[in-house]
Amino acid sequence: MAKSRKRNTKKKSKNSREINWSQLYNSTIHFFKNERVQFIIGVLTAFAGIFILLSIFSFFFTGSSDSSIVNSLSYKEYVNYKSEETAKPEISNWMGSAGAYISNNLVNNSFGVTSILIPFLIVIIGLKAMKVSKMKTTKIFFITTLGLIMGSITEAFIFGYISPLSHIKWGGTHGAEMEGKLYS
Repeated sequence: MAKSRKRNTKKKSKNSREINWSQLYNSTIHFFKNERVQFIIGVLTAFAGIFILLSIFSFFFTGSSDSSIVNSLSYKEYVNYKSEETAKPEISNWMGSAGAYISNNLVNNSFGVTSILIPFLIVIIGLKAMKVSKMKTTKIFFITTLGLIMGSITEAFIFGYISPLSHIKWGGTHGAEMEGKLYS
């Protein structure tokens, strides 16, 4: 009988390849609570925010030359662009093609010029993850959200009529849509 018990336990240990979800969850939580991992995630997040911020600043100066490329080709088409007849179109954005597409989507296709608040929020979240900043993230999130919504509507009302032929949609798509709904 003792031999059969050993065989049964060996069979269970060899054949049991079930995932222990609680152990996986605990090890993942433990990994992300590590101070070094949090610092690295914070640095990467802050650098992503700085990248987006620089691409938006560059969009204000180089967006008119990039707009024809960005609006005619998707990012995937631009990266995989192959033509024997014509050379690959050049992007003027300081952050390259990724910066041109990100800034165009943030400024023209979302909240307009107030989209510049988004990278600041991302940088603050990165600083908070690095434990450098003591600011309350929820308070800053709500202020940023309110600023995005109200700023895009205000910019659409004011600058939409002052410079309608600009390459920048001052209020973005959100501001233009809300302006149209408020006028009707």
